[in-house]
Amino acid sequence: MKCSIIFQPWGKRCLCEAGTTALNAARASGVEITSFCGDHRRCGKCKIKLVQTDVNSGPAKIDEVLSPVTDAERALLTETERAAGYRLACCAEIRGNAVLEVPPESRVKDAIVLDRGAEKNIHFNPAVRAYALTLERPSLEDHRDDLARITDALASQNPSLRALTMDYQVLKKLPKILRGARFTVTVLVLNEAEIIAVLPGTEPPVYGMAIDVGTTTIAAGLCDLKTGDLLEKASAVNPQISYGDDVLSRVSHCLIHEDGLETLQSQLMKTLNALAVEMTAKRGTEPSKIAETVLVCNTVMAHIALGITPDALGVSPFISGVRSGLNIKARELGLKIMDGGNVYCLPSEAGFVGGDNTAVLIAEAPYRQDKVQLIIDIGTNGEICLGNAEALYVTSCATGPALEGAQIQCGMRASEGAVEHVTIDLQTLEPSLKIIGEDIWHTGSPVGICGSGIIDAVAQMAAAAIIDSDGNFDKGLRHKRIRAGENGKPEYVLAFQKDGQDLVITQKDVRAVQLAKAALYAGAKILLAESPFEKIDEIILAGAFGSYIDVKNALRLGLFPDCLLKNIKVVGNAAGVGARMALLDKVKRQEAEAVSQRVRFVESAEQKNFYTEFGNAMGIPHKKDLFTANQPGRFPCSGRDERQIPDEVRKMEMQIHRDQDKMLMAARLVREAEKLPAVRLPLDLTTEARAFGGDVKWNGVQLVPGKYICRDREDLEALYRRTLEEQAIREILECIPKLRDDLVILDVQGPFSILASLMDSAVLFRYLKPEKDMIGRILEKMTSFLVDYIMVAVERGVKIISFADPAGVMELTGPAVYKAFSGRATQRLFTELTPFLDKAVVHLCGKVAVSMEKAGYLKPHPQRLAAGGYLENLLVLAGDPSVRFVGGGCINVRQRIPVINRYEIMD
Repeated sequence: MKCSIIFQPWGKRCLCEAGTTALNAARASGVEITSFCGDHRRCGKCKIKLVQTDVNSGPAKIDEVLSPVTDAERALLTETERAAGYRLACCAEIRGNAVLEVPPESRVKDAIVLDRGAEKNIHFNPAVRAYALTLERPSLEDHRDDLARITDALASQNPSLRALTMDYQVLKKLPKILRGARFTVTVLVLNEAEIIAVLPGTEPPVYGMAIDVGTTTIAAGLCDLKTGDLLEKASAVNPQISYGDDVLSRVSHCLIHEDGLETLQSQLMKTLNALAVEMTAKRGTEPSKIAETVLVCNTVMAHIALGITPDALGVSPFISGVRSGLNIKARELGLKIMDGGNVYCLPSEAGFVGGDNTAVLIAEAPYRQDKVQLIIDIGTNGEICLGNAEALYVTSCATGPALEGAQIQCGMRASEGAVEHVTIDLQTLEPSLKIIGEDIWHTGSPVGICGSGIIDAVAQMAAAAIIDSDGNFDKGLRHKRIRAGENGKPEYVLAFQKDGQDLVITQKDVRAVQLAKAALYAGAKILLAESPFEKIDEIILAGAFGSYIDVKNALRLGLFPDCLLKNIKVVGNAAGVGARMALLDKVKRQEAEAVSQRVRFVESAEQKNFYTEFGNAMGIPHKKDLFTANQPGRFPCSGRDERQIPDEVRKMEMQIHRDQDKMLMAARLVREAEKLPAVRLPLDLTTEARAFGGDVKWNGVQLVPGKYICRDREDLEALYRRTLEEQAIREILECIPKLRDDLVILDVQGPFSILASLMDSAVLFRYLKPEKDMIGRILEKMTSFLVDYIMVAVERGVKIISFADPAGVMELTGPAVYKAFSGRATQRLFTELTPFLDKAVVHLCGKVAVSMEKAGYLKPHPQRLAAGGYLENLLVLAGDPSVRFVGGGCINVRQRIPVINRYEIMD
């Protein structure tokens, strides 16, 4: 029985046999419905809605025209969607006449195809050469055949062209062409070996076409083979996406269906022919003037394009039918260009690392560089190359389609209406969206979210502490945009929609992004481990995805290893540029053949440490690796330089550290003046330094260091041998129990800060290197002293230790010196304190926190704070036994700070 189906909103009518799925009916009629999983009932993207049982009838009865709802639909569609009549086109079988609506999120829109790449100087030396000839006409004295007449004339111009063959299709028409052109022709020679065309006249246009065939998109360029100029560009969605969004779905289709390979190959050629027509029409000509086409494809796309069965690529060890570059007659593939036109397909490297990656390599030429480059082409199948002139290593990573919008509940390809960038306000948690096709940022009504948008969204959610470093939602957050989805799992609402489904980021979406980025990151780490290189000097991002992502958010997420932003370069469609190079310079084909054999392929997933690296890379940005390359070298402080000191306290001057009653009174008066929720001790900024004999003076506001007591090496030795003046500390410790009705914050100088109070900074820095061991021992002594001091303070009731140590060391001498002295001492102090901080926290000021992060001693974990002031939240954290070290802000700032960092001490 034949059924009549109309697909809306296009009004496209088709006839199909009863029992045909709506998806196959759509394919047969040329209606493109999104199907990421290739008809395997896994992605849930091919949504349709029954509108009518016939164009003239009323409301539809679903069970009369469509098969019953399947288990797959119950799992993939929400209750709201099912109640609204939504079905999946891959599951719903047609049983009667119907009008089916394809909602916006399931329509295949024109994808944003990247056809630009970093400009390169291309040496013009094409494989196809044009030779203008005026031939001697046959005569009774000259009986040479037409072919000999041409080859003799060519040899007279270029002796290397003597032994040429001629394409059979050209040979068939040769006599007619020569006589019609009165023996004045242009001959096209391929690789100095074969005549592929004989054209009338001496100035015919001769074109070449370079095409990058991606799994999702196709980008083409038309070049003049006489001048090397790039004349036109065109792009299209790969029509094979209707059969699956990833390469394995395409392989599966070829395996399952007898005509699967033929179907996919013919659809691809139909699209390539359309692109050829589009580009040549702009030049006022036709595809028959195209002499050669260069194809770059991943391994599976190459097999399908060439009609080679891809079966062996569906199972380990993923062996391709052929790796080397191929020259094939275009007519053999169904590519409608010049009769004798050639197709050159670049060589692949191994497994799923195909000719597209080879094209990237000849475009970027890492094999000519001294610096170590990590080249990443991010897609459904990510390809990574690491190396320089010394060696090259490549791998492929099954990142999956999540980074291209698939496997994401509201995901879609990069097309009009998709969210391409996201920012989330740290204070309000409100998002701002940049939507493709619109110039402004807003909170509008997008259709879905594409790959670059999902990277931004997850990275921003982590920065705002909506999710933690493991990717889990903070279940304690209460906000209108954070809610439980229909499955009970948490989700964040990017856009509330008046009509239709809200645009959300679900817990499952976050996991999909984590899995994808972990595969990519682990691949890079495996390559680095297998190579002789110790570090990466430069990261090159190739391909459409790499061109549109926000690099800062990609680093926040941990999409690739840490690197200075200035050393991360976006080169656009490098594969397309490589294809054009191979078209216009045959030497590049030789390079392609050589580099494809030279690279060492590493099957990353087979390495014994892959799953360890993969598991660590699931963290945001990483469970172990630190992302500190872009931490600032100078750290502006947002806190006040002076505390609010009442006149009664000012009048006490030196008495505030000699008389306990005065000390207590001063602390309480300051608390009242500053409206603090806790008492801060001491007002004296010299307590720890005085324990080591330091001098003190009153500056009108508080006690600060006086004259320096260390001036040379002898003073340093004396300092190391000094017996501590414990009375200077006892004053503070004895005050704490007397404040049992108050919450107490203890301000503590760090080891290096104590030393800097005893010795002029210029003198200290001069002695750092020659007296490294001595200064190290002094810092160890100060660290042990501080551990004992803080332990007793905590035992006596202190809840918060406000820690400050000079970050200026890093600013003046760099991270290496900071790490060797101040950072090392501080790390030791924190490590030894950790067991005693179950009822207190150490708060690090912003400068110290950033310095310790940059030196590699601390790893931050953002945590959302509850409503209320910063100090109030610190006091709450002090009662959490899982929290030891927090900070990143200034304890003196009264403004609302929404996010604080919990710090993990690194080895």
